[in-house]
Amino acid sequence: MIKFTNSRLAITDSDLSEVEQRFAFKFPPEFRAFYLGTNGGQPDLNRFVDDKGPCIVHEFLPIKHGGTGVVRLETSIQRVRVERDLLPKHLIQFAVDPGGDYYCFSIRQAELGAVIVAQRIVGALILRITDLQMIDK
Repeated sequence: MIKFTNSRLAITDSDLSEVEQRFAFKFPPEFRAFYLGTNGGQPDLNRFVDDKGPCIVHEFLPIKHGGTGVVRLETSIQRVRVERDLLPKHLIQFAVDPGGDYYCFSIRQAELGAVIVAQRIVGALILRITDLQMIDK
């Protein structure tokens, strides 16, 4: 089981509903359950692999409760999706890698809850649907 450090204060179902209403999307059930159990933070097992190679999750973005140097999910969505329009509208970023690229979940019905890695490479945005598998430390 993955353990998290620097997780933030617990949130409620109504906290999630506020984010959904503000940004006009619904959390897929597995992400709703994740956030109700763990509000962001750094996973102790952070190395995953898919068919394109290894991935490292630096931090899951917390909701409602931030702190010094911690970007909340709501702030990230506001900056990345609303103000800068950097991600397609069907993607919601929930985690970042050490280089600042995003792990997103899809809210598009055909791929609801699919994890998508959004990488910025020389000014382009590369999207890939992934089936991440844990790598033993």
